[in-house]
Amino acid sequence: MEEAPEHNNIELIYEYTESRLKLSLDNINSLNTRLGLSIGFAVLLMRFGIEMEYPNLKLLLCLTALASIAASLLGIAGNESGQANTIDDLLDNFYYDTDERIRLRVVRTLKEGIRDLNNSAYFKKWCLNYAITFFAIAALLFASGVIYHS
Repeated sequence: MEEAPEHNNIELIYEYTESRLKLSLDNINSLNTRLGLSIGFAVLLMRFGIEMEYPNLKLLLCLTALASIAASLLGIAGNESGQANTIDDLLDNFYYDTDERIRLRVVRTLKEGIRDLNNSAYFKKWCLNYAITFFAIAALLFASGVIYHS
């Protein structure tokens, strides 16, 4: 009697890992976009704040807007690259391996890369939260200057 071939789910695991990688990369791209927008809004608010008549309020507004910009830049500059197999590594060392073994190797490496991307996304979210907080304070300072001037 013939032995049944060993069954594994590496193809399903590989496809799932690819989808998780795509989600992580999309999350990073979305965070980078929001961080870039927060820089633009903070610069715009600072531009309007410079024309305020009250020097102390102007200084506070500019400092909080700068803090927002700094938090956004810190988030954008974060390292988002995860680990990955190089094509040369796969060609040189795993060319004659079975599809299952190569997929397993790629999945194991991508697992670490996805973890790195998720850590980077967490840091970017943290920076974005601080950028938004500083921006909100600057916006309140600007609004109070407009109200006081009226």
